[in-house]
Amino acid sequence: MFSPNCVGTVNATCGGWGNLGGGVTQLIMPLIYSGIKQSGRPGFTAWRWSFMVPGAMFLLLAMMTLLFAQDTPNGSYRDLRKTRAAQIDGKKTLLAALKNYRTWVLTLNYGYCFGVELTINSIIVSYFFDQFGLTLEIAGIVGAVFGLMNLFCRSAGGLASDLGGKYFGMRGRLWAYFILQLCAGALSIVLGNVDDTLGGTIAVMIVFSAFVQSAEGACYGVVPFVSRRSYGVVAGMVGAGGNTGSAVTQALFFADNPGLKMSTQDGLVWMGVMIMAVTCTLCSLHWPAWGGMLTPANPNATEEDYYLSDWEPEEVAANLHIPSLRFAMESKSMRGKANYAKYMAENAVKEGSEDSDAVPVKDIKTDSQ
Repeated sequence: MFSPNCVGTVNATCGGWGNLGGGVTQLIMPLIYSGIKQSGRPGFTAWRWSFMVPGAMFLLLAMMTLLFAQDTPNGSYRDLRKTRAAQIDGKKTLLAALKNYRTWVLTLNYGYCFGVELTINSIIVSYFFDQFGLTLEIAGIVGAVFGLMNLFCRSAGGLASDLGGKYFGMRGRLWAYFILQLCAGALSIVLGNVDDTLGGTIAVMIVFSAFVQSAEGACYGVVPFVSRRSYGVVAGMVGAGGNTGSAVTQALFFADNPGLKMSTQDGLVWMGVMIMAVTCTLCSLHWPAWGGMLTPANPNATEEDYYLSDWEPEEVAANLHIPSLRFAMESKSMRGKANYAKYMAENAVKEGSEDSDAVPVKDIKTDSQ
């Protein structure tokens, strides 16, 4: 929904403030549990009762969404059925996302930035409680710092992606993401090796958190450019990759598995190795008109060719592809500052006339016309 020059920062801020709830949870839930326990309930009952609080909040939010929210950014489904948007084949939209290998690479990588955040949220309080003998309430406060860093760190990652895109195009966005996530993996290894000091562990955890959440923001600075037609599907799959990555990581490195006998410290080290290994797959990403981290662009490729490849000829004939065509023209800045300036100079027109690339969109007749 946002312009290519700021989409990374906007997505990161929205997502980061949502993830902020992870830190708030670490802070509040132990206090709710302690309050119920102090009222006379045994501990095994108190922690179950404490989940009634977020459960009630979920129900309230669900009712508010049902009563006051619209179904999509474009309106309710009832109204959309009467418009051209209803003509778009959802199966083809899904297939376009599934066939694009970039979707799967980003899904995998988001599993090792957002997935890592979910994993740390699951283990960090018990780690401080067991390793350093803190009370549950204090461990919750310290552990909450990891999630509360979302207040600004994920936005910083989105901003880094937008700045990289401004000066170096898609290559800048990819390198920003690669560096941030690679550093997060290295810091996870460090966190697993500073288990003998509480202060050192907290300090490394804070820096680790900053890079993890910045990587999340940088990831969603790339996601909008995978497919304009299937943007919702791509964004959903990548987001689900975060949850899946967390489940896999916890099962591999932090589950109570007698066969592995892996300590939390060892789990953090091996999780860091996994993060760094997965991050290397970003080198495989390539856009024909923009190139990749290590590969050049095709000088004969255009953004229109790439984004219109998701549409069938009959859909193009019905003008269903127009949003993708407009986005293709807007995203030419992803060629990088120097190449974009060269493109603008080569396509300059007389003052007061239409931009040559804008003519096709204006000239296309819609069904209503």
